[in-house]
This record gives sequence, structure tokens and C-alpha cells, in this order.
Amino acid sequence: MNSTETDTERYRTARKRLWAAIVDSILFMPLLLVARYLVYPTNNENLIIAWQTFMVFIPLVYSIIGHYKYGQTVGKWAADIKVLDKTESKLITLGQSFVRDSFYVAVETAGFIYTSHYH
Repeated sequence: MNSTETDTERYRTARKRLWAAIVDSILFMPLLLVARYLVYPTNNENLIIAWQTFMVFIPLVYSIIGHYKYGQTVGKWAADIKVLDKTESKLITLGQSFVRDSFYVAVETAGFIYTSHYH
């Protein structure tokens, strides 16, 4: 394989990223059980609102902090993917990590504001 083919293969990570997303999703599944059996059966509206807020933003915080501190989430670790800065020699900064997930932060925030405003 010449260096161009090696570089091309290096960035073909769609399957690995799908696997990483699945693993990361599995990590949050126990929280669904907490919601089903401990949070939603209560009539405590404040608890339910706090829980929903937590559930909206914890995956974003997990992703941002994981990429900043370790260059990966647990799913990316399992898939052998690491997020590096453009020099490919060091981890991304907290700002870069936030910018990387800023689309998701914006969508989740807009959806959260919309649904909380009408309920």
C-alpha cells in the first residue's frame, strides 16, 4: 500500500463511528431504568423536570468532556478512535471540543426550550 492509500484508509471510520455511537448509547441505558422505575412513577413535577433536563444534557457533557480530557468517549475507545487536533499530535482543547459538538448543543437546547415552554 502506498502512503495515499494508507491515508485514505485511515479516515474511513464510518463503521467504527457507528460502533462507537452504539456503545455510548448502551452506556446511558441504565438511566432509562432509573427514569422508568424511580422518576416517572412519582408525581413530583420538579423531579421530573430536573431529570429530563439531566437526560437532555448529560450525553452532551459526556461527549464534550470525554473528547477534551481523553480524546475519546468510551465508545470511541472501544472502536479504537481518538479525536486529535489538526496537527494530529495532541488532544483537542475544551473550546474545540465544544465547537465540535456545538450543532448538537444548539439542537438539544432549542428542543429543550421549545418543549419546556409549551408544557
